[in-house]
Amino acid sequence: MKGIVTSKWRLAWIAGLGVLVTVAAVFVRAEWGLSQAERSAAASDWVSVRRQLQWYLRLHPNHERAHLLMARAYAGGRRVSPQDARLAVDHLERIGADSELAAAAQLDAGRLDLVVLMRPQHAETHFRQALKRDDRLFQAQFLLWKTMELTGRSRRAEHVFWRVYQLSPPATRMVRLREWYLGQFFPYSANAPLDESFGFLRPGESPSEWTERRRFDRYLETEPGQALAATAGAQWYQRRGHRAEARKILDELAAESPTAYESPFFVATHVAVLLELGDYEAAQAAFARWPPAVRDFDYWRARAILLDEADANYQQAVEAYQQALAIWPGPIDWRTRGRLANCLARAGLREQAQQMRDRAAETRALLEGPIHDRARAALRSLDQASSLAAVVTFYRRLGRDREADCWAELLADMPDNPSPGGPAGPAPALSGEVPAR
Repeated sequence: MKGIVTSKWRLAWIAGLGVLVTVAAVFVRAEWGLSQAERSAAASDWVSVRRQLQWYLRLHPNHERAHLLMARAYAGGRRVSPQDARLAVDHLERIGADSELAAAAQLDAGRLDLVVLMRPQHAETHFRQALKRDDRLFQAQFLLWKTMELTGRSRRAEHVFWRVYQLSPPATRMVRLREWYLGQFFPYSANAPLDESFGFLRPGESPSEWTERRRFDRYLETEPGQALAATAGAQWYQRRGHRAEARKILDELAAESPTAYESPFFVATHVAVLLELGDYEAAQAAFARWPPAVRDFDYWRARAILLDEADANYQQAVEAYQQALAIWPGPIDWRTRGRLANCLARAGLREQAQQMRDRAAETRALLEGPIHDRARAALRSLDQASSLAAVVTFYRRLGRDREADCWAELLADMPDNPSPGGPAGPAPALSGEVPAR
């Protein structure tokens, strides 16, 4: 009997040892798989990375480096499907906000949301989170700028652009300045290559308001109920004079989304539409909910119009108009200068009113006249300093010394020797697009 018990104990011990050996082998295999996955990732062999990390993530479900590698394995192909992009984002979102990998994870997730999943609000959130970790990340700053342009906020992106410019290598700064110019004056053309790659701009078609409409319609499909897509769509209607349609979209969003008024873009668009409709009472109520940290051009312009037209408080209205005109796009907004001129006249300041009318006329003539035409033509290529001097002249006349100084500095270091297409190739086509103003 004792022999039987001893034999059973030995068998159990042997079986237990076998289990331990098997478990150890699994862990060794998993660890080996992680090191192999890193080697495969270095060789861009993403299929192998996925296979090698499967075992490892089963045993180490919270390993952040492994999740980052797996995400890049799903997103590493030449063409990434929406399904693979979603799987990649899921892995990236498992990386903690305090991780040393957080900035890289947020940047990768934002890129997938913007380019593959067409979710600009999600993308912007990821880019801003990455920049909280490290505001020197060029790609995050650049893609945040492009996200703002793609959602109808070119003129609200100045602070982001200048950070992009500071982080850009000197050899690319002229290209960045041209992109900035396009975004401010020809927004449909500014991102034509992106629109074409996304399918919003059809082959042989010139960029237009309908390119933008297709883009916004897609965003409404991919991010239903989100303030950014809905506001961009409402602004599209507003700019074309369909104010009632714009108000309907914005009123519905305000009723359905308790966080809508946290978006400066939403508040600015809502107030602007209500002012254009002459509903000052509703505009006052919406204006009162403006985010307190935001005092931009749209804020001061809305405040000025309410003080001027609703309250007849001309003195404070003049001050608010002047604040607005000092902030981009105030320097090119001849219509707001005209409003200020009318306000000055109502205040009895006729001489100042006439001076402001003259300034408004000069600004309009500059935007629509030969000085701007020469600058626009020069920017079709970036290879002749003598031609590009017209851009410096245009910005000087506009009162935009920062852009003028940047262009002048770059041109001073540039030999005037034409090369085919310039250092960055030809600019996006500008034909058929009326300058934004």
